[in-house]
Amino acid sequence: TFLELLATPGTAQLTIGARQVEAASLHLPPEPGRPARLVVTLKETGRLPELAADERTTQTLGVISEISRAISASLDLTATCDAILGNVGRLFQFEAAEINLWDPKTETLRPARLAGSRDYQRLVARDPDFVYRPEDSLSGWIAARRAPLIQGDLNTFTLARPKVQRADFPFRAYAGLPLLVGTELVGTLELISFRTQVYKLSDLPLLTALAGQAAVAIQNARLYAEQQRRVDELAGLAEIVRAVEVTGTPREMYARLTADVARLLDVQMVGFLMFDELEHALVAQPPFRGVPDLVVEAYQLPARANSAVEQLWHEAPYWLSNAVQTDPLVEAIGLRALAETAGVHTTILAPIAVGGRRIGVLQVSNKAGGAPFTDDDARLLSLFAGQTAPVLENARLVREAQVRAEQAEGLRRMAALAAAGGDLDGILRQSLEQAAALLHFDVGVLSLLDEARGELIPHAASIFGEARADLAGLRLRTDDPTFD
Repeated sequence: TFLELLATPGTAQLTIGARQVEAASLHLPPEPGRPARLVVTLKETGRLPELAADERTTQTLGVISEISRAISASLDLTATCDAILGNVGRLFQFEAAEINLWDPKTETLRPARLAGSRDYQRLVARDPDFVYRPEDSLSGWIAARRAPLIQGDLNTFTLARPKVQRADFPFRAYAGLPLLVGTELVGTLELISFRTQVYKLSDLPLLTALAGQAAVAIQNARLYAEQQRRVDELAGLAEIVRAVEVTGTPREMYARLTADVARLLDVQMVGFLMFDELEHALVAQPPFRGVPDLVVEAYQLPARANSAVEQLWHEAPYWLSNAVQTDPLVEAIGLRALAETAGVHTTILAPIAVGGRRIGVLQVSNKAGGAPFTDDDARLLSLFAGQTAPVLENARLVREAQVRAEQAEGLRRMAALAAAGGDLDGILRQSLEQAAALLHFDVGVLSLLDEARGELIPHAASIFGEARADLAGLRLRTDDPTFD
């Protein structure tokens, strides 16, 4: 670009208005006490010869070869598209040019790169959901027919109209070509001019040659990006598998897993909700990355029979929402409180299953930069959820084994206290302390039966916790109908 020539000496082919120029920049030797000096020369080169069947000049073929090398020099999709548009500008004048990529799933064209008018670029970029659909625009017309469209005056073409129709963008001449690799549609290459008769049918052979090279270069860049994405996914899965080596507490394990998932998916919030059979709910496990522990303690999704949560958890491969604040299902599944408290705007929930048995969900929210989640994000999250499943199941089994061992040890100690004899107050007090350690309660008491009164009376020495005065006066009659 011209700005790059001002920064670094070199040469470039530029379009200034309707003129094609060759620009060169050179830094002059520095002189003490004087600012740096730069010389830029501009030489008009004119339009290249048309590539008609009988006019394939050495000059034209040389430029085509140069363009081919330029657009194939990088496997980065953005750099490839920029090279295509930059080199097309060497041959054809335009006020705006764009490359749109075809999405076969949604059957839409989405702008990938634009060149020329900055106002037009800002207008298109303003809407993140801006797409072209078959029959709703010139781009869609090309995609639907897999055929080029060359119009010297758009006012005479009535089969389709530009999607952007504004007085400050007076589209007059248009050249659009499908980017095809074999019979597969990759996208479209489109040039727009505010002057009539800039593009002619005689330009079609040259444009077709450029479009063919561009299609192959873009396809190669997309395949490379797909391969890189899969490599990154495999690397991410390997990192999650290494979490199995974590030997600390469940909190440390969840912290490690949520940190890995947050980094790999570039999201602000990540957390696990595990199914609790007693609560019959999916219960959040701390730490829930990006959410305060105080909020996590109250966060759970009730999974009662035939509820929205139960249906999503057992039947759906995942649940995705890019409008959490207005999605009616958010209220139905119990996500509203978290959305309002933690500021959740977008979210995905992916089930965690072991051997076909679902044991929880992995939830991510708020993609970095405010971008919406896609089905590819959901697919990747499902892969991560699958990898975490054995980690979580192994942790559960280990924890259960530890709890059983602690319970057995606690029962052994209580039996040892009883067998050792001693005063009853000491035995009961220590037994209740041991029970509190096993059952994790804050207040407890052992009540002894007074047969003469027909009452269960708290044993004062065994009262555990802070509510001694309240518990001391507690009585439970054996003839009370609720006693059984």
